[in-house]
Amino acid sequence: MFAPYIIKPEGLRYSSEIHKIFEERGLKVVNYTTIRFSKKLINLLYDNLAPPVKRALQNILLDEFAEFGLVEGKGAPRRLRELCGMETNPMLCEEGTIRRIFGEKKGILLANGYVYWMNVIHRFKNKKEHKIGIRIAHELGLFISRKK
Repeated sequence: MFAPYIIKPEGLRYSSEIHKIFEERGLKVVNYTTIRFSKKLINLLYDNLAPPVKRALQNILLDEFAEFGLVEGKGAPRRLRELCGMETNPMLCEEGTIRRIFGEKKGILLANGYVYWMNVIHRFKNKKEHKIGIRIAHELGLFISRKK
C-alpha cells in the first residue's frame, strides 16, 4: 500500500533524517521529487480553509520548494499519519513523531485567528485527501512500473 507525503519548505533540511525515520519504521521511500507550491496546489491541499486564510497561507508557501514523495508498506496511510503526528501543532504530537522532533514550537498567526504551524510535513489525513495525494503522485510520475 502507498501513502503520499510532502516535506514542507521548513522541513527540507531534515529530509534525509525523515527518510531514515520512514525506513526504520518499515515504510519504504519509493520515490520523491522537488516541487514548488503553486496556488493550485495550495488550494487543493487546503480546500477546507476560508479564502482569507488561504490567501495568507499563499503568502507563506507560494513558490517555495518542497519534497513530494511516496512511501510503501503495509497500512502505509495510517502508519504514515501516526509517524508524522496526528496534530498540526508539533508540540501536541506524541514524542518521537516527525512533527514533534523537527517542528517549530511557535506558529504563524494568519487570518481569522488561524495558526499555521511549521510542522515540517504534510500527510494526507483521510481517504479523500489520500486520493488527492495519490493523484498528484501519478501526475508527478512517482509510481515506478514493476514487472509482475
